[in-house]
Amino acid sequence: LEFRRVLFRSLLLLCMLSLSYAAKCELLSPLDAAGSDGPEIGIIMIPGANYPGERYIPLAKRIQEVLPTARVWFGITEGWLINTPNPIEIAGAINDCRDLAQQQSLGGPMYLAGHSLGGVMLEQYLESQENMDAFSGVLLFGSYLTDFILGDDNTYGVPALTVIGSIDGLSLSYIFREWMESKTTSSPDQYPVYVADRVNHAQVGSGDVPQFVKDRDIQAEISDDEAHTIYANIAANFIILQNQEAFGAEAVSAAASVALELQALTATFRSEEHTSELQ
Repeated sequence: LEFRRVLFRSLLLLCMLSLSYAAKCELLSPLDAAGSDGPEIGIIMIPGANYPGERYIPLAKRIQEVLPTARVWFGITEGWLINTPNPIEIAGAINDCRDLAQQQSLGGPMYLAGHSLGGVMLEQYLESQENMDAFSGVLLFGSYLTDFILGDDNTYGVPALTVIGSIDGLSLSYIFREWMESKTTSSPDQYPVYVADRVNHAQVGSGDVPQFVKDRDIQAEISDDEAHTIYANIAANFIILQNQEAFGAEAVSAAASVALELQALTATFRSEEHTSELQ
């Protein structure tokens, strides 16, 4: 009984704090160089635990840069209670991004992106069909489908990309499970699972790394700038293949070739990892 009282008081305090310090959105408008007649694409980012939202701005800008023919706007959610995404604040933060985009007359297909715990929180948010219907896809960076809510068939009601670094010390152990579950779906191309070569967990973000990530992650092999380019290119490739009419035959053909290369890299990585486990 005492435990329940403590739990209730803790949840009540969290609710009160969230009302006072609700997570909000910083909107990054499309790059000035983006063509005025290019397709608009929106991406809303949910951070990992203990990662302030602004640490994803370098990745967001790199995604904008590698999609130069599109008008990509980015919603960076920030101001989370103890800098950690949670079920109480997530809807408000996402809605704030959508409201800001609407105020600037920005539209187009919208994607939800999550890093680490942020991706896990998205699965809970998308349990609602109304929430699911508002978005065209999901981008999971250093994250995965937990199987807790939406089942173990690796499918959302919308396409979902899972990309985990080859030296991600926190999420790499899930790559084979996610890859196998994707292969068993009726449309594996809609739910690709890729390895990002030579990048670690922390390099989805930038700046100071939380201590618990430092303790578990693998030492970086390349710069954060290089890592952001790798993550951004994989995300851009996915978005192009999900919006083929908007990007045209040449871009789609190039993206399809890259997808085959990513599939081969991921399959080879899993084969090598499995062989090393048996030795």
